[in-house]
Amino acid sequence: MNDNHENIDAEIKLHIKTSEKLENFWYHYKWHTIIAVFVLICALILTLQLCTKERYDVDIIYAGEVSISTSSVTGSSSQYLMLTDDLKTVTDDCNNDGNVNVNLQNLYILDAEQLTEVTSRFSDPMKKSQLESTVQENRDAFYNSIMYGGYYLCLLSESLFLEYEALYEESIFVDIEDYAKDGGSYEYASEHGIYLSSLGIFSLPTVSQLPENTVVCLRKPGMLGQSDDGSAYKSAESTLKNLLSYGE
Repeated sequence: MNDNHENIDAEIKLHIKTSEKLENFWYHYKWHTIIAVFVLICALILTLQLCTKERYDVDIIYAGEVSISTSSVTGSSSQYLMLTDDLKTVTDDCNNDGNVNVNLQNLYILDAEQLTEVTSRFSDPMKKSQLESTVQENRDAFYNSIMYGGYYLCLLSESLFLEYEALYEESIFVDIEDYAKDGGSYEYASEHGIYLSSLGIFSLPTVSQLPENTVVCLRKPGMLGQSDDGSAYKSAESTLKNLLSYGE
């Protein structure tokens, strides 16, 4: 009987000691524990995001007077998704992951004359102001992407192409004739750009919805001190070559 009491007393003392140790640990290391758990959770979330993040084979920028819809009211694919699907036909699996994915930056940009024409139809000054603000924001985004970002392959409105063609004494775009196939019936905007409508891919339904004078061009690497491993530029070059030879 005494042995049973002694065993029970020992268990109670052990439980008390354990509780006291836990309370003492929590008192001294509460914030350390909370921070460690928070960091662990963040690391797990980041790992999951990296594992599930879609990897793109090429980055393309469209900037022009057509507003490419990213939503659909009919339940079918949006104009944006259909356009990226069309562009996948000229894109290789550059990152060798077994999938072909195109990242298309979509910027609605008007030149001064176009903006004046569009806003003249608005009776609401607020809508006019909102459009002017949107166009300016997109212009800023385009400048940052073309000068500092990883976008090399461009589909630009003719006016925007010519504006940036003349931005510096030396063009920021490569000589596109170096990528054109001999004997190709291309229509050139300059030695640095080819009109999209003169390419075979313009026969695809969604691509043909872009203006005929949309210019295909390739930005030079290393603008304003940019540095990368060259993979983005190589992917853009590969896609440009496929774009120019599509259907031949």
